[in-house]
Amino acid sequence: MEKINQAIEIPTAVFDSGATSNCGRPADPFVPTNQKSTKVFHLPTGHTTTASVQAKLHHLVREPARTVDIVPDLHHNSLLSASKFADAGYVTVLTADEVLIYDDKDYFQRIDCKAVLRGWRDPTSGLWRVPLEPHVAPHKSEYVLLDKKTEESIANVYDLPTTEQVIRYLHACAGFPSKPTWLKAIKRGNYASWPHLSEEAVRKHFPESDETHQGHMRNVKQGIRSTKIAPPPDTITLDDGTILTLPLKKERDVFVSVRDAKETMYTDQTGAFPTRSRKGSRYVMILCDIDSNIIISEAIKNRTAGEMIRAYRILMRRLNAAGIKPLKHVLDNKALAEFKEEIKQHNMTYELVPKGMHRQNIVEKAIQTWRFKRSLK
Repeated sequence: MEKINQAIEIPTAVFDSGATSNCGRPADPFVPTNQKSTKVFHLPTGHTTTASVQAKLHHLVREPARTVDIVPDLHHNSLLSASKFADAGYVTVLTADEVLIYDDKDYFQRIDCKAVLRGWRDPTSGLWRVPLEPHVAPHKSEYVLLDKKTEESIANVYDLPTTEQVIRYLHACAGFPSKPTWLKAIKRGNYASWPHLSEEAVRKHFPESDETHQGHMRNVKQGIRSTKIAPPPDTITLDDGTILTLPLKKERDVFVSVRDAKETMYTDQTGAFPTRSRKGSRYVMILCDIDSNIIISEAIKNRTAGEMIRAYRILMRRLNAAGIKPLKHVLDNKALAEFKEEIKQHNMTYELVPKGMHRQNIVEKAIQTWRFKRSLK
């Protein structure tokens, strides 16, 4: 506790991986340069403030890690940018108790290298602090910093005024996941360290962003609206001015296309139907084989491992009976471990589509075709 109490009185800066530029308070100890700063700072609330001058750290580190922009309206903490130290050729190591900054030449070549800059972790806020004065051993970043020209930023959520803005900000940080996926991850505790994030807040304030919808749409074919001018057809003009188009000359060309067998199949499950069937089924497993260009299906009661393996075996028996034996299986990235083992039992390798890119699974289109054909019956 003695070390912590001393650290609170020592001028320190927060070492922030979300900051793309060093940002200092006028009251903190820096080396003045009298050079004006062109930086503009945007707060998470949408307000802006400007930096007045540039200063230097007392620590003899390389540029651009040493330059600090002084912001008169910055009242909480000075911020040191992890990216600026990386650009200057330093390696940062964050541990549970301290932050260690090494010269990358020493770090990757010497086993006994010493840190050129060292700080500690604030037990109250959980943030890493670095002393601003040399030979002194590190408290909460609350500003977003943007440069007019270089688009620099310090991203933080603590000063956002409403829960709705907090959820929108964190949703973007998480990569714009869909609502069910995000809620499931929160329930499992994957976002336990994210501030102000809860299932209740997401259910109430989930932002319907364009990025989320675009990540789950089908890719649009290229070249469907060509701007090239089509060549004019062969024509003749009669004496009365009538223009006739000549018929195309008949050719005896034969076009041959050779396609390699992909020996690949795709599977996925439909969403839950509103009512169960007489046999208790509520989902359908869809299988699409590329080489034979077929779509087959099997109803399942639920999406447990046992039920999915049962349906999978039925579909594979139908393929094998027709002489179709794929060697590769592409499926959703949420596949169960037991299901993957079943694929190996059929002497096949499997491939998972990337997260958030379900359209790369061809069976997604096959499900639409299957549903359309079922609607015609």
